[in-house]
Amino acid sequence: MDPRAKVSFQQVRVVPSGCMQRRGLGNLHIVGSDATGAFFAFASTLAVYVYEATTFRLHRLLSTKDNVLGLAWCPFACHRAYLATVAMEGGVVLWNVTTEEILFQATLPTAHHAISLQWQPHDASTMQLAIACSDKLIYVWTIDLEANTHSMARLLPKPTESPMTVLRWNPQTRGMLAIGFESGAIGLYHGARPTALTLITREKKRDKKALAITDMTWDSLSHLYLLVAYKDGHSALWEINETTGTQLHTFDKQGAGTNAIAWLPSAPGQFVTANARSGILKIWNVSQPQPLQHVRAQSSGIHNIAVLQDHRLLCAAVDGSVGVYDLQKRHLAWASHPGHKETIFDVRYQPSNPNVLATCSHDGSVRIWDVETMHCLQHLQGQDGVLYSVAWAPATASLIASSSSLGTVFLWDTAVGVATVQMRHHTDAVYRVAWDTGDDGLLASSSKDKTVVLALPSGVLVKRYVLPGAAFGCDWSPRGDGLLVVGCIDHVVRVFATKTSSTEPLRVLAAHDARVFHTVWYADPARLLLASSSDDCSIRVWSWPEESAVDAVVPYITLTGHTGFVRALVWHAAPAPLLLSGSWDATIRIWDIHSRSCRLVVVDHLADVYGIATHLATPCTFVSCSRDSTLRFWGLRTYESATTLLATVLSAPDVAPIEAAFVVAGMLPGLANFFALLQQKSTREMRIQREESVVETYLEQARRLEAGLAKSRRPSKTTRLNKEEHLLQAAATYLKAGNLVRYCRILADMNQWEKALAVAPGVSMAFWEKLATEYAEHLAASESEDAAVYYVATRDVESAVALYHSRSQYEDAFVVAKASETMPHAAPSLSNSPSQQDWSALRHSSRAALATQYVDAGDPILAACCYLSVHAMDNAIALELAYVLSTYLSTDVSPQHPPVMLVRRLAFKYEALGALPLVLQLLGTLPPLEAKYETWLLCARQARLGRTQTLAARLLEQTELEAELRDALAGERLVDAVRLHLLLGDEAEGLQLAISEVFELLGAPEVNWPVVFAFTTILGSYDAVAASPKQRATLLALMAFAGAVQAMDARSPVPVVSYLFHVVHTQCYGAAVRLPIPEAALLEAEADYCASRDLGRLQHVLAQLERSRSSWPEALQARVATWHKVLASPPHALQGRVEAVVVPGSNLPSAGQAKFPLRSLFTGEIIHGPSIKLEDEVSAISLDEAIMWSRVNPFSPLSTGDRLSVYSQY
Repeated sequence: MDPRAKVSFQQVRVVPSGCMQRRGLGNLHIVGSDATGAFFAFASTLAVYVYEATTFRLHRLLSTKDNVLGLAWCPFACHRAYLATVAMEGGVVLWNVTTEEILFQATLPTAHHAISLQWQPHDASTMQLAIACSDKLIYVWTIDLEANTHSMARLLPKPTESPMTVLRWNPQTRGMLAIGFESGAIGLYHGARPTALTLITREKKRDKKALAITDMTWDSLSHLYLLVAYKDGHSALWEINETTGTQLHTFDKQGAGTNAIAWLPSAPGQFVTANARSGILKIWNVSQPQPLQHVRAQSSGIHNIAVLQDHRLLCAAVDGSVGVYDLQKRHLAWASHPGHKETIFDVRYQPSNPNVLATCSHDGSVRIWDVETMHCLQHLQGQDGVLYSVAWAPATASLIASSSSLGTVFLWDTAVGVATVQMRHHTDAVYRVAWDTGDDGLLASSSKDKTVVLALPSGVLVKRYVLPGAAFGCDWSPRGDGLLVVGCIDHVVRVFATKTSSTEPLRVLAAHDARVFHTVWYADPARLLLASSSDDCSIRVWSWPEESAVDAVVPYITLTGHTGFVRALVWHAAPAPLLLSGSWDATIRIWDIHSRSCRLVVVDHLADVYGIATHLATPCTFVSCSRDSTLRFWGLRTYESATTLLATVLSAPDVAPIEAAFVVAGMLPGLANFFALLQQKSTREMRIQREESVVETYLEQARRLEAGLAKSRRPSKTTRLNKEEHLLQAAATYLKAGNLVRYCRILADMNQWEKALAVAPGVSMAFWEKLATEYAEHLAASESEDAAVYYVATRDVESAVALYHSRSQYEDAFVVAKASETMPHAAPSLSNSPSQQDWSALRHSSRAALATQYVDAGDPILAACCYLSVHAMDNAIALELAYVLSTYLSTDVSPQHPPVMLVRRLAFKYEALGALPLVLQLLGTLPPLEAKYETWLLCARQARLGRTQTLAARLLEQTELEAELRDALAGERLVDAVRLHLLLGDEAEGLQLAISEVFELLGAPEVNWPVVFAFTTILGSYDAVAASPKQRATLLALMAFAGAVQAMDARSPVPVVSYLFHVVHTQCYGAAVRLPIPEAALLEAEADYCASRDLGRLQHVLAQLERSRSSWPEALQARVATWHKVLASPPHALQGRVEAVVVPGSNLPSAGQAKFPLRSLFTGEIIHGPSIKLEDEVSAISLDEAIMWSRVNPFSPLSTGDRLSVYSQY
């Protein structure tokens, strides 16, 4: 396939939905952690999101067609990857989180939904999941892993008297289960007496609902103690045995009620409670009735918690966010963004700003998002029903319309967050709203009530079109001519001319075989196209006739391939337009209208795709919404977009047009930040600030917080931070920005004098003395004896004596007066500040740590911004951006990434795309000699493909090349001779010469690596497939070995380095290639690299090395002994650095990974993110791995001699 015809559609970001908030009394686990603490998860209504507990990177997304009610991790470390989910429809599923496979699934034998579930914690071979249901019965799902069988049975013979709310297995007593009831009673079930249920009742209260148990938890250190939380806000500690229970302690009632309770394993005797009305956690000790501490963990109420390891709590908030709060550090370590809790049906960019996005959802709300940060700017609530569609007004940036299942259309003013107009022109669901871009500013709405309504922004009805059936999608012609297209249930597309008085359609387009859903126009200077999607699983694209051809037939083409109802449609604006469609088959397809073919099928979504949107300013950036509850951002890459970008980079006179070209090519996270840093600009919105401006930005933020102008870090409609909390945030921000005086003053004003005094010496001892004097006077005003402490500390003995006199404490006054005579007067001095070099190291290490977080999250551009902000220019980023850096910054590029290497990599990328004129232009930026040599190698590679016409003028004549070769051989310029052999087509002789010379170099006591690499650079352009088997094997072994050396020097990941060594070994064994380096030396080099990076691989290499123990030199014996000691006592953390290539959006969850898993040839693990299939069409590696491999070895890891095709697909 011509590489110019290929497209890529790459995920760059996945935004999870909000955490589900259950209603009623059931207390299902909607958050939880695995048995080892490596992962945690939370449930939305349609999916479970699994995160890494240390990096907070989204690890997996698990989803079925059912509505999720709750989740439960398997409590056994040996089954730490197993997670169960229960659905509203009664389905119970056991997932393997690692592989994303469903291991077992069953259906509850009841029509009633589940209330609570938990694994029994004692038998790992026969796992049992207890599930309490609203039919007052408990069911046990038993899974025999050895027999690979499962069954569902009742636990109790008959229903309980009161509805159940929660159940908990005793972790210390086998077979004991505690059951919480709405009546406030505690039920005890014991496996030894399977037919008996012991009830322990609580004293009655008037309000029966207040008696209800909301949560319970057993003490993991004892089999007796059970903490119980009640709906009325009380908590109690019970002592439980097999048949009885005694209430030992009750704790103070909490006015907001208690939703969740948990023991704190890190502090025996302590527990934590949470409630859904506030984001405050309360820490208790069983020895006293009052809480020990109140800590704000979230900005809105917390309705579910789970204990993680190392002092951390996982908290689910009512605004949909999930946070990890570190109780020891009193710090919110991580929080997801508040989001929709139900399916998102529509997504739209604000026309005037591609960084603002609107979504509407089944949860009845509209959310406005900042695209760069995905912070929710506005949460618009008040319109009843399910919201199906949103549309921004074209002329008023703050005006947006939304439509509901109840027939209403609301117009919202996003500047103030209220609905300014409420239209009720329809009597049934409104599926679509659309604004006319013409002068009239009309809003069209299409409804299930068989009408389409046109209304003014004031809400006044202008016109109503009546149809024979329900109307679904509608869209205005972008030419502003008043044409309105509507998709209808009767299988036809209707086009209305709204500028006429007629209410009859101008055209009726009949071609579909089922209801027509969405309809979208596309206009360019030459034509007007119309696309329609349908339940017949097809798309029709109609060519609209010119105005003069009123009665002309409207031709169309049919696009087929979807296997489910087609919903979303959006055009990609380009000279050859592409059409994107989303379907109930969970795929997005990209269609070439000219060839009537599908260019690409995207399988990353897990369920129905409802909406896709793009913006005119960023035509290669798309966002999609799906029933899998995610928002996904995508980058579209075509031959046209790629070549336009490079052409701009090579020709633009300054940075501005280059930035514009990158924005058009794809709005990746951090791109605007990158160019702002490059141009030394600073704005408050930048996530990564310049080193020179970061302090002033923080000070401005502190001033805004202090004045009450700034929003909290996590705004919430449920709970706003009060004035005191804003001031505390302002003080903390002042402190970080170095304004210690303002920090102390704010705390003093808030009556937190001790904290202020503790920090005051950081300003000066004179400031501390002044502040202490003020505090003493403050205390004295209330006649507190503590004032004397600060009078004495500040040497104001007279005031101290006067205070004691006023209190008739004359002896104390005398002692203070006498002691003052001998008190030392020297003020303590502060320790020395770090040197300028130390400050620089601290700044760089802080930014490097943040960059690592962004790399783990798959955001390499933001990682690059971290380095750029402190002028560290030598860290790898995308090739085009790296080229911009090397061109527009005066700082020299690090020797690790010289411009020649950078240009060579970029040239390889565009050579694979077939953009040879651009490649030649790019090579022309090199120094003349390097440009000539790189062009010659390009000519040799392209000659094999028959593409010499463009390049013929770049080569010498045959006779001139032969003369050059003779001169090179005579002058022993053997690198040049190998290059000339290649150009002359005498590859066998050139290959033999190169192999001979490289063997000699590798056999020398000191290897001249620059010369070796000069040879391998040229050998990378040789045709290995055409070489003899022996030469090919030798060539591949040498290239792999040289690549391994370069990969180790570049600190590449261990799997890449190890597979390069693997290729060396297989060629040496399989083809009897004898390298001048002993096998033991090869294994020693690999072991040395792995010893500080991957102990598992080190153990494997040492096992291989054992085969040659008899020939080990003494030095190797000592090193092996050292490595075995490392394996016997592994260090807490390995010190070896790894600098991996990270593709934007790599490791993002994808349904394709679960449905069609590809495993990496290097690691054996499932590839998450973009992948490269190798030439056997079976083996694969990730795009990250492919890029790192190709940088040191152009030949495929399958050792076929084929070149690794990295950039022809992406």
